[in-house]
Amino acid sequence: MKKNCEPEIDQFRFIFKKALFAMKLTAVIFLISTFSLLAVGTYSQDTRISLNLKNVQIKEVLQKIESNTEYFFIYNNQFVDVDKAVSITAENQKVIDVLTKLFIDQEVEFQVTDRKIVIAPSFLDNQQQQKTVSGKVTDSSGSSLPGVSVVVKGTTTGTITDANGNYSLSNITENTILQFSFVGMKGQEISVGNKTTINVDMVEESIGIEEVVAIGYGTAKKSDLTGAVASVTAANLKERAVTSFGEALIGQVAGVQIQQINGAPGGEGLSIRVRGTGSITQSNEPLYVVDGYPMEGGAFRLLNPSDIESIQVLKDASSTAIYGSRGANGVVIINTKKGKSGAPSINFNMFAGVQQREKTVDMMNRDQYVEWFKDGRNQAWLDAPIISADPNKSPHSINDPNSRRRLYPSVMSTII
Repeated sequence: MKKNCEPEIDQFRFIFKKALFAMKLTAVIFLISTFSLLAVGTYSQDTRISLNLKNVQIKEVLQKIESNTEYFFIYNNQFVDVDKAVSITAENQKVIDVLTKLFIDQEVEFQVTDRKIVIAPSFLDNQQQQKTVSGKVTDSSGSSLPGVSVVVKGTTTGTITDANGNYSLSNITENTILQFSFVGMKGQEISVGNKTTINVDMVEESIGIEEVVAIGYGTAKKSDLTGAVASVTAANLKERAVTSFGEALIGQVAGVQIQQINGAPGGEGLSIRVRGTGSITQSNEPLYVVDGYPMEGGAFRLLNPSDIESIQVLKDASSTAIYGSRGANGVVIINTKKGKSGAPSINFNMFAGVQQREKTVDMMNRDQYVEWFKDGRNQAWLDAPIISADPNKSPHSINDPNSRRRLYPSVMSTII
C-alpha cells in the first residue's frame, strides 16, 4: 500500500522557509544596528564646525554649536562659567577641539555620549577622594593657640582650635585651601594637597607707624577713623627743606590753614588755624601736644623738623573731650623720633637758604632824625595860636623859653 507523503513535505518546506525568513530579518536588523552605532561613533569623532564670534558669552557659543550640529550640551552654571565673554574663531575644526579652546582657562572635562556632551568641572572627579585633615596651631614661641579660626576657603565650612590648639576637619579634598586667622596674628592660607596633618605656626602682626594715629588717650588704626583726624608722617616732612614743622604742613592737611602773617624769618610768623577762626577776643591757635605734653606760647616752634616722627591733627569736637577747653580750636599732636634696636645708624640732613627784603626804604640816620624832630616841634610852636592863659601876648618865637611853652600842652605833646 503506497502512502501519500506530499502534504508532510510541503509542510516541512513551509516551516523551513519561514525560519529562513526570520533568520534573514534578524541579520538585517543586526546589521542596521551595527551600522547605526558605527555612524554615531564616527559622528562624535569627526563632526566639524566653523565659527567666527566676537565678544559673546560662552553660552551663546554653545547655542550656536547646537544649532549647527546634532549635539546638545548639559552643564551646571554654578560650576561652569558660561556667562564669560569670549571671542573665538574656528575654521572647519572638530567640536571637541573648539570646546577645548573655549574653556582653556577653566578646569572642565567633556564627556561625549551619543549626541550628548556633558561639561563638568574636573575637580568633581576628586569628590570621592575625601579625607580628614587635622593638626595643631601654635604661636611663635610654640605655645598652643586656642580659638583659631580654620575655614575652607570659599565656603562657610570650618572649625576653631580647642584649648590645646588642635583642630580636625573632615570631607576635605586635595584641592582644598585652608585659611587660618586669629586676632593679632597674620592670616595664613595653606593648600591641603596629599597631606592629612597640617601644623601651623602663627606669626604676630605688627602695625606700621603709617597705619596708627595717636588720638590723645591711645592709638587706633587710621582706617578705623573718620576724616576728623589728619596725619602727616616723617616721610612728608623729609621731602621739604623747611625750618619749622608748620612750613612742612602747608598744603598737607585738609581743613588746616597755615599762613605767613609777618616777615619774621625761621617760620616764626606762621599762623595755624584748625576749622578757621572760632574766637573774637581769645587766641585761635590750636593746642600743641608734644609726646603727650601740652605746650603753650609757641614753644613747639623750637622743635627740629628732622626730629618729628609724625603729626596728627584732631579737627572735630571730640578733642575737647580729651583736652578740655584748650582743645576747642583743635589739637596738633606731635610725636618725636625715638631710639630703635639694631645696629647704630647716623643720618645727616642739611640745607641752607637766604631770606632778604625785596625792596628797602631810605631812612634818616640818628642826627637827621633829631634835627627833623626839633624843626617839627619849633614849627608847631610858631603855628600855635596865642591862648588867654599866656601873659605874654607877643607872637611865638623859636627863642621863647620852655616856661612859656609849657602853657601850651597841646603843642608840647605834638609829635611829628
